[in-house]
Amino acid sequence: MKNSLKKRVIIGILLAAAVLATAAVFVSYKAYATTMDEHYQTLTMNISKSATSMVD
Repeated sequence: MKNSLKKRVIIGILLAAAVLATAAVFVSYKAYATTMDEHYQTLTMNISKSATSMVD
């Protein structure tokens, strides 16, 4: 019985760690995607302003 409880505790801890790690991956990916989207929008605006100034 003692080994069974020990195994259940270890499995529970590993499962909790896996859930937390998965949540951290999703949150960091969302933050990265948002940051990169803003960066590319800024680059697009800068390129369009440069092209406009060259045409004028």
